[in-house]
Amino acid sequence: MATNTIRIAAGLVGATLVVTIAVATYPYLTGADPAAQAQTDKPRRSSLAANEAKPPAKTSATAIRSTAESSRRTTSQPAHVEPYERTDVYAKASGFVEKVHVDIGDSVKKDQILADLWVPDMEQDRLQNEAAVEESKSSIEQAKANVHAADAMIDAATAKSREAEAKLAAFEADVAFRKNEYARFAKLAADSALNESLVDEKLYQLKGAEAALLVAKASIESADANANVERAKQLQAQAELANAVARLKVAQSKLRNSEILLAYGKVRAPYDAIVTRRLVDTGFFVTSPASTKTEPLFTVERGDALRIVADIPESESTLVQIGQLVSLKVDAIKDRSYPGRVRRTARVLDAKTRTLRIEAELDELDEQLRPGMFGVLTITFAE
Repeated sequence: MATNTIRIAAGLVGATLVVTIAVATYPYLTGADPAAQAQTDKPRRSSLAANEAKPPAKTSATAIRSTAESSRRTTSQPAHVEPYERTDVYAKASGFVEKVHVDIGDSVKKDQILADLWVPDMEQDRLQNEAAVEESKSSIEQAKANVHAADAMIDAATAKSREAEAKLAAFEADVAFRKNEYARFAKLAADSALNESLVDEKLYQLKGAEAALLVAKASIESADANANVERAKQLQAQAELANAVARLKVAQSKLRNSEILLAYGKVRAPYDAIVTRRLVDTGFFVTSPASTKTEPLFTVERGDALRIVADIPESESTLVQIGQLVSLKVDAIKDRSYPGRVRRTARVLDAKTRTLRIEAELDELDEQLRPGMFGVLTITFAE
């Protein structure tokens, strides 16, 4: 065992010696100068070391974009197509769907009826408000009649007052006459030229005239008081008329409100659009979003314009300007690009993605382009 080990070790040593001698004598055997060969191998080894230390060349999109920047800089970003406007149409009043007039894919005009709702409570309110309006109109006519009656009573009271004033003047003249007559008869009686009984008679006549004068004055006061009462009744009648007019306005306002609410039973399109969703059928009970959280009845979208939406990285966000040329390519339509321009930007970066939302509009519409499609939007920056 020990003898075999020694033999193996000796063989390994001999092989090592042979390899060393061969390497050392190779330049001489080939006729090359060892020093020159060393100088030749040195730069070759340096070049290999440098190549090993140098990182591999990158062929990323950044390098490609840098090449394009030498002439005109562009950027290509994922984009999607959106409708210019999309609206969920809700019921403005709670009720039952009586009839559905449209379905998905239908083109509708502004204010076109999409569905009819049956709202029984609102119909009853409208009938009650109509009756209240008629009642208020009748109250106005009654109040007007009361005003006319009060005017007539004032005229009558005024006439009586004038009549009493006219009588008062006659009674005052009669009293003055009786006073003079009594004084004349009294003087004659004092001169014993006339009987005393005649003087007493004139005195009684004077007192009767004075009493009649007092009655006339009282009649005037009574007539004036009656006129004041009638004026008060006139004011009351005018107030009742004004109140009746106000009640009519309130009733008419309630009627208009009920008619407006009843008109909410007609679900209408907000603008010229295409129906993209229909979420109700005949007999459905729907509620107004003003009263509770609810689902829309329809979704409509404008079909006459599109928005091309893309998000620009922060590093290129400062290069985007309104009016720059864009080109859209969508995945679903091969070998076709759509030119357009940048029309608006969000002007601020999204706090989460650090990107700038932009919207472009195409120069021409294509029926093949549809909202929801994805593609690539290439923006050409200023040269």
